[in-house]
Amino acid sequence: MILPFVNQFLSHFDHFNWCTFSWLSHFVSFGEIAAAFLRGLKDKTKFKNFQNKHEAGPWKDYTVERKEDKILALRDERSMGLVPSGGVISCLTSGVDTQDKGFYYEIRAWGWGVNLESWQVRFGFIETFEALKEILVNHRYLDVDGKEYFVRPAVQDAMGHRTADVYDFTRLNKGVIPFKGEQKLAQPHTWSKIDVYPGTTKPIPGGIRLLRADSTFFKNQLARKLEINPGDPGAWHLCSEATENFARQMCAEYQDDRGFWQCPEGRANHLWDYSYLNLVAVDVLGLRFWKKPEEETQKAEDTGRKVLKTPVVKSKFMTR
Repeated sequence: MILPFVNQFLSHFDHFNWCTFSWLSHFVSFGEIAAAFLRGLKDKTKFKNFQNKHEAGPWKDYTVERKEDKILALRDERSMGLVPSGGVISCLTSGVDTQDKGFYYEIRAWGWGVNLESWQVRFGFIETFEALKEILVNHRYLDVDGKEYFVRPAVQDAMGHRTADVYDFTRLNKGVIPFKGEQKLAQPHTWSKIDVYPGTTKPIPGGIRLLRADSTFFKNQLARKLEINPGDPGAWHLCSEATENFARQMCAEYQDDRGFWQCPEGRANHLWDYSYLNLVAVDVLGLRFWKKPEEETQKAEDTGRKVLKTPVVKSKFMTR
């Protein structure tokens, strides 16, 4: 009954077009569609092509780009290696991005409490595990008053490059944690027990605890940190030696329309990666809940409680 009316309607047009998903077409293979999608995960322009050509939908750009000059505005007057003085620092952490030929690392000093204000102390690239141990484990960092600080913990990327070597290094240096980032987890971070080396049945002596974290959660946190003005609480301070290349890498990644962070093909993002690993480190420590010792002492005196003279353990990790 409807067909005559449809034919009459269509007779008014010389031709007509419609859009549909490519996976409904007999002329496009599922392999071609899947390959286009995977290319889009690595390149924003290619993901746009996938959405236009295969999903038959309009492209909506949700990217929030960071500007290099705004990153460089986070620099202060401190030289590399110097910890801020005045009792504002609670601890030092490090993030390490592992590559086949070496390691990109950053050491940050952190203030107390929920604002998570931090200062870049040292960053760079080194080639050997021996040099990495010297920087992360053996070296002591000083403020202008001569107060010493050491790095605890360091979070080192263990996936994709030299995984077995990283497992051994972190097993022998308890202040360094092996790490795996995942785009989505049910909680910001969790732990997995690893008993054998990757790709083998060879046991790891004593096993290791692999730290797993939601990279999207912490990269979102890092992006927000970079928006805070240097004079405001919670700022992400850089030392005076931070270069334009540093700023460029901090602007390398973007968020796609699913909210996941992507790095365009050919762009370096090592410094962005080790920066968010520092945020993972302080989440492991529970730093946002730490109180300055004098604040705890004053609170105890105000309430009439006895003031403990022994230090309080702030994280289970610190007692490993």
